[in-house]
Amino acid sequence: MPKFIQESFIPAPVEKVFALYEKPDFLQRLIPPWEKVEILKRASTLEVGQQVVLLVTLGFVSFRWVIEHVEHEKNKLFADKQIQGPFKSWYHRHLFQPTEGGTLLRDEIEYTLPGGVVSNLVASFLIKPRLQKMFTYRHEVTRKAFEDSRES
Repeated sequence: MPKFIQESFIPAPVEKVFALYEKPDFLQRLIPPWEKVEILKRASTLEVGQQVVLLVTLGFVSFRWVIEHVEHEKNKLFADKQIQGPFKSWYHRHLFQPTEGGTLLRDEIEYTLPGGVVSNLVASFLIKPRLQKMFTYRHEVTRKAFEDSRES
């Protein structure tokens, strides 16, 4: 099962970084401008059982992606799992660790594509670089929110 990890230092206390992710409108800010993603349903909280429904368009194909929060520990982590969507499986943990002068933000994603071994090759060449670009953007948006003093 492929695993993707992205870590970044955010210059703000863990409580403030976590609180930013709790804002229902923050998800929209995390979607890179080059991604064609429409939020059909927002989660009102990050707590277990809440769902997010997205309409994702790749080329000429659109699909619904339903994600459900399955772990939640305030100021430490939350995790979501795909209920319906393009992956055979998708599990995404968002981790917030206090560090000197701020927070270590860590995203861990374990996923499988339908199709077995061939799809794992696709994952290596197409999915991982796309995730890298997307999560570099997301972490930069988070960091800038505090550097610009909008969220401090």
